[in-house]
Amino acid sequence: MQSLIKPLLTALAVFAISTATLLAETRHIHVIKMLDDNSENYIVSEGARSIDYGIDRKVEQIRQQLGISTVHYYQISGSNFTRDKLNEVMEYELSYQERDIILLVYAGHGYRMPGSTSVYPKLYFNSYGDGLEMEDLRLALLQKNPSLLINIVVACNVTQYDLSAPPPAPTDGNPPPVASLYPPATTRSSRALVNSWHHLFIDSPGYTKVVDLFSSDRENFTFISRDGGIFFSELLYTFHEIFAGGNFRDWNEVCNNIVRRTNYRSQERQLTQQPFCRFELFISATVEVEEEPLSPSECRRIARTVRREQKREMKELRRYHRNQVNGLSRSIGDYRQQKSLLVARQKQEKANLRLTHLQNYQRSLVGCR
Repeated sequence: MQSLIKPLLTALAVFAISTATLLAETRHIHVIKMLDDNSENYIVSEGARSIDYGIDRKVEQIRQQLGISTVHYYQISGSNFTRDKLNEVMEYELSYQERDIILLVYAGHGYRMPGSTSVYPKLYFNSYGDGLEMEDLRLALLQKNPSLLINIVVACNVTQYDLSAPPPAPTDGNPPPVASLYPPATTRSSRALVNSWHHLFIDSPGYTKVVDLFSSDRENFTFISRDGGIFFSELLYTFHEIFAGGNFRDWNEVCNNIVRRTNYRSQERQLTQQPFCRFELFISATVEVEEEPLSPSECRRIARTVRREQKREMKELRRYHRNQVNGLSRSIGDYRQQKSLLVARQKQEKANLRLTHLQNYQRSLVGCR
């Protein structure tokens, strides 16, 4: 009898832990999929469809593991693969509550404008005029105050000088062989399996976790294939390992694993592809702080300090923008078009900085009444 009671109590304890996790989970998952599955390049379109399928399966696995009841999908593909559709989703369709999980997926052309200093590519929606800085989209999603934001971008990240043709899309005609997965952790307890991945997805009140998973670092191409390409395959395999008991202590280790495996398998196929993966932790856009009210003189001192630093940042940004414009070569035939696009992006960067300054100013004076 004693031999039966101990396993029974262990099983009940594991069930209680899992049930508590499921009952406590009230977040939703929002999946924004921007997929160029109608591309004139057959391999790009097929690769985008494979990524669509792979993301759906992986999101369902995450939903089940976290015990989340609702997943919202926003499809920007086919004839709706446009900036207008993305704006519609962001402004009207995103049925979003603070602290939810956002998964952004883009598969298509990517490029950089001459002089760009961003680590992120620009997203190509059928024309350069509709191009969108990924950094701007990332900031817009971050300001919605999610608990976790995962950005998956399968696109090139190379400077494009010729704006008369779409960005290049190097392809890998033969999908890579299946990679070996970590074996299921059958020797570990069910409780250990729960704890091995739960910390990656848990809500940390007051903070937003941001995980950037990009197939290409600056000035690198992405080699896409019909199955989505090496990077996306290794991303899926790594997420499989997370839930199979792989011992990832944090998102940085997840990132390092994806980069390492992509590099290894790219070299096997004599391809050069360097992914960019990064984990960052941000203070949430809205943080409630319970403090004693500051004195009027202290409030004025803080306000002057914050405003002085913000003016300095804006001055430096304007100086940097002037240098960018002066650095454009007038000998290039499309100089005016390049300048127009650069000025438009700079205008958006200044607007984003002003908004960030406003939020920081309000948070710094949260103790003032």
